[in-house]
Amino acid sequence: MTDDVDRAAPPRRPRTLPIIAALTAVGLLLAYVLAPALVADKAVAADGVLLPDRLDGYSLLNDTVERVPAGTALLTYSSGNWELFQTIQQVMVGVDGASYRQLDAVYDDGLVTRSTFLAPDGRSVLVTEQFKRSAAMVRVDLATGERRDIALPQPAAVVVHAWSSDGRYVAYGQSGFVGEGRASNELDLDVRKYGTLALLDLTTGSSTPYPQLGPIATAAFSPDSRHLVVQSGTHAFVINIDGTLEHDIVIPIKGLGIVPHVAWSPDGRWIALYRWRASTYRSMPDIEGPSSSYWLTERALVVVDATGGTASRGPFPVDTEVLGWRDADHLVTADSTIHELSLVDGRSRELSRFVHPHTCEYFTQSCHVYEIMAASNLIPDLRVVAVGPPQRGPKQLSLILAGSVVLIGVGAWVMTLVHRSGRRRVWAMVAAPAEPVRGGPYQA
Repeated sequence: MTDDVDRAAPPRRPRTLPIIAALTAVGLLLAYVLAPALVADKAVAADGVLLPDRLDGYSLLNDTVERVPAGTALLTYSSGNWELFQTIQQVMVGVDGASYRQLDAVYDDGLVTRSTFLAPDGRSVLVTEQFKRSAAMVRVDLATGERRDIALPQPAAVVVHAWSSDGRYVAYGQSGFVGEGRASNELDLDVRKYGTLALLDLTTGSSTPYPQLGPIATAAFSPDSRHLVVQSGTHAFVINIDGTLEHDIVIPIKGLGIVPHVAWSPDGRWIALYRWRASTYRSMPDIEGPSSSYWLTERALVVVDATGGTASRGPFPVDTEVLGWRDADHLVTADSTIHELSLVDGRSRELSRFVHPHTCEYFTQSCHVYEIMAASNLIPDLRVVAVGPPQRGPKQLSLILAGSVVLIGVGAWVMTLVHRSGRRRVWAMVAAPAEPVRGGPYQA
């Protein structure tokens, strides 16, 4: 007898999963490509020079200066940890107090191998090799992300000492150091102890060496950009930008040296000195480097007469870094916090504090902050503001969009599996042969 029971059609071969996978891939691509277009202006318009009362550190969400520049920077610093893996970023903080970017120019094969020097106006940075000789300085425009090589007369180990406030001149030290290890301060110490001074004119790209001055450890420009105060061993003196010696600087306390690149007060009257670390070698008894060091335990700052007189103020306690001058009576310093130090009464007040997120070494270590530097021309105008959410650039938006696309794709995939499972159960129930009903009216 022919079975006249209508049977359900078997389930079709599923075609939704390839479609979901393709749409998810397209969505991820669009999230990366279109996100920058959702940010209207690359250069951030700031209402003055704003310093947030909390400063962020290393983050995988920070976009790059080269891809999405944020314009003028107020601060730059390294943030990260390197105990097992090198998770370090060169962070640029915008004058809006909210923009954070990562400078890619410092990397080589994923490792930080270059040093950074921020321009006094905050509009660009100079990048030099940290472990080997530099054939050129790389200037990165923070408004466009463009890089420009400034060739040096010959390859040399280079440390940038100072950048004039008018933006024209860069004083740097150079030596014949050839690095073989990867110690972070090996090249730096060699240049500061044995290197000679050179002056780069950024308008012409030409460099002028001053070997007659002897080894120069660091330098700082005068407010008019026409003079330099330089440190050679325990001796500090003032020169004209043509290398002519003008006068010595009195150092009232043994072991002090000039503050690198921002020693000169904005009114031209004072030179700031602070404790330098001493050489650990008996054969080299001179001080060998600025006090930006974890090893320094005794910290002191004195300001002395820039004309070579004996007038002085201090000593005052000071943080590891000196960022610049608020005015002739106040300095801005930094360590784990940023302070304003009064040269009138020696008091210090907190302006901002660094956040140390536990996101480094793949979320196993806290992130440290070091080598802090400010755009010195902008410090007199800065205002401290309450911290807002960090603006990290469209990379942050890209990750949010990408995460949303992935979640939608996963949700669609799960719903498809549930739907397929339900259809299979229905088909199994309909297609199964019916069992005979015992005791019914049609039983034979």
